[in-house]
Amino acid sequence: ILGLPFIRSSSSVTGNTSLGLLTGAAITSATGATAIGTSALEANTSGTSNTAVGYASLAITTTGADNTAAGHNAGRTNVTGSGNTILGSAADVDAAARSNCILIGAGVVSTADGQIVIGSASNSVFKVSLTAIPIAADNAAAATANVPVGGFYRSGADPSVLYIRTA
Repeated sequence: ILGLPFIRSSSSVTGNTSLGLLTGAAITSATGATAIGTSALEANTSGTSNTAVGYASLAITTTGADNTAAGHNAGRTNVTGSGNTILGSAADVDAAARSNCILIGAGVVSTADGQIVIGSASNSVFKVSLTAIPIAADNAAAATANVPVGGFYRSGADPSVLYIRTA
């Protein structure tokens, strides 16, 4: 642990890594956290298994868990959302509790749970909400459900797996 203030020492705080001013400063019971960069995971109290790399990445996340953010201000809006992967400067979720999103690119923003956004703030090349994709058990079931060849379908399991229908 380097930087002040940093992750507090307590019997319920184990397996955390902190490097930078105010990194993980509020952690009281979180475990498995990695915070690198000024104010990374600064407000996290009990969110476990979060990784934040970059100035103020996941800075106001308090109880959200299993998030990964890399980039200046990446995931800045997330408070209680979990399972997000956020890569890029200012890449972010649009709501404090947004979960299970994948964001790649500077300034991209998710607007729904389970959304994948790739591109940039001015040009989202790929944006899809997994909840809008049909559920099918396998390729044959996807064909029966009229999913076109090359179209997406998902398993419906938790977590849902995304597939592309083949001929």
